[in-house]
Amino acid sequence: MQASRASSETSTRRPVTQAVLDRHLAAIRAAADQIDRDRELPTPLVRAMAEDGLFRQLVPSVYGGAEIPFPDFLDLLKQVGRADGSTGWCVNQGSVWATFTAMMPEPLARKVWSDPNTMIANGPIREASAETTATGFKLNGRWPF
Repeated sequence: MQASRASSETSTRRPVTQAVLDRHLAAIRAAADQIDRDRELPTPLVRAMAEDGLFRQLVPSVYGGAEIPFPDFLDLLKQVGRADGSTGWCVNQGSVWATFTAMMPEPLARKVWSDPNTMIANGPIREASAETTATGFKLNGRWPF
């Protein structure tokens, strides 16, 4: 995976190294039965992946992402998916909005990606609500995934 260009305004994530990815792959494999049983990723696993930037690999470097080439992201995704398909799907879904960042107005993109642990997934909404919290918004609803 290639290094991203540095940004003078935002701390830029580096591409995930194979050694870091291997560590996560081992944790993902170890959690696979729990993921299947609970039908969700364990919170500590998601937090660790977010802290190491797995969900920010496609975010433009100017907004603090790694901005890796898409084929490199697909390789990362393939490795995660082989370790556990559900986790691969979640990493992909948690990265998808990064691809729309270049089309966002710059102030919005900066606001969205200002939190280094931001990850966004989307889908058609059946019913949903949003409430303002001290740190942003809390969304509740049902999505037909």
